[in-house]
This record gives sequence, structure tokens and C-alpha cells, in this order.
Amino acid sequence: MNALKLLFVCARLVFGAFVLFLALASPVHAQTSGAMPFSLISTASNNSTLVYNDRNWLKTVLVGNSTGTQQFLKLYDKSTAPTCGTDTPALRIVVPANTNGGGMVALHFTDTKFNNGLGFCLVGGAADNDNSNAQASVYVNLTFTPQ
Repeated sequence: MNALKLLFVCARLVFGAFVLFLALASPVHAQTSGAMPFSLISTASNNSTLVYNDRNWLKTVLVGNSTGTQQFLKLYDKSTAPTCGTDTPALRIVVPANTNGGGMVALHFTDTKFNNGLGFCLVGGAADNDNSNAQASVYVNLTFTPQ
């Protein structure tokens, strides 16, 4: 018996249907198949990329910068590829330049929901309206769970 069905049976037997409604309306999200990976090696462009075009939970961001220049990863809540320099990012992440292996960002998220989809730009400048090319050979790795 799956957990949701067991929850229904227990809630109905012990507390009645009202508690079942509260349990189903809670913000806990079910994960059925684990996180999905996504990986990209940047080119000398703005790297506008649509990762997933529907609701999802962002789990991890791992970015390795093998260049000597700081980069900026901007994540967007969109169902289409972002228009870098025009759309407003949901998250902004500074990717440090590589100094003796120091060009790494590793982030783990819990309950970071993208309602429309997940996209990103990797660019050379920090401003939201920046559309400058990033350096080639920056490694962007994400994991997310579709909802």
C-alpha cells in the first residue's frame, strides 16, 4: 500500500475526512523517481538554456569555472528559454574565477520551487540586464525533481 493511500486510510479511521484534507493540502511534496540531472559545458555566449518546461523543485547547483574570469549564473522561472538581459532572474549566483581550484559553487536546496519551468543564463556580468558572453568551459550541473 503506498504512503498516500495509507495516510488516507489512517486519517479517515482516526480523525475523519477534514484531517485528510489538511494532510493533502500541506506543502510537503512527493518525490516518485528521484532528482533528474542536467549538465552543460558553456560556450562563449550567454548560454540561454531551458532545462525543464514545467513545475519542478530545484535540488542542487554545482558549477565549476575553469577560467580565470568570474561568471554569473542566473536562474529563471520560465517555461521557455530565458531572454538574457531582459528577463528577471529568480536566483543569481556568482561563480568565482578559478584560482588554484577555487572556481567552484556547490549549493543544495530544499523546497525551492519553480512554478513555470527552469531555465538559466550564464553571462559575464552581474546586472540583470547584462547579456555579455560568458567564457567557454564553465561546467553547469543541476538536479531537479519534476512535480
